[in-house]
Amino acid sequence: MMLYIYTDFYKLFVPGSIQEMLSGLKDGLVVTQVYLLITAIVTIIPAFMIFLSLSLKTKINRWMNIILGAIHLLIGVVNLIGANWGFYIFYGVSLIMIAILIIVYAWKWPRNVKAL
Repeated sequence: MMLYIYTDFYKLFVPGSIQEMLSGLKDGLVVTQVYLLITAIVTIIPAFMIFLSLSLKTKINRWMNIILGAIHLLIGVVNLIGANWGFYIFYGVSLIMIAILIIVYAWKWPRNVKAL
């Protein structure tokens, strides 16, 4: 989750980024309340998954981590399209690697572990 914050913070130093933000655009898309709500939901999911990974039953936990990891993997790939700044590529690849690790570890979890 912190990687999203760092990425967006450092992106403010890219020339033209603040002007784009002030114009109500983000990567060419019009920023609306719906856009910001969807962004908030996507970025809060990792925080919820910390708790849910400890409290859900193993089977549900496994599939939630696989599905949500895959969603974040796709988001990471899409965000890298057209990226040309080193820091953005670094953070994007890091997010993709974390998503892949989450998927792999969730797939390998023991089948009979009880929630805390």
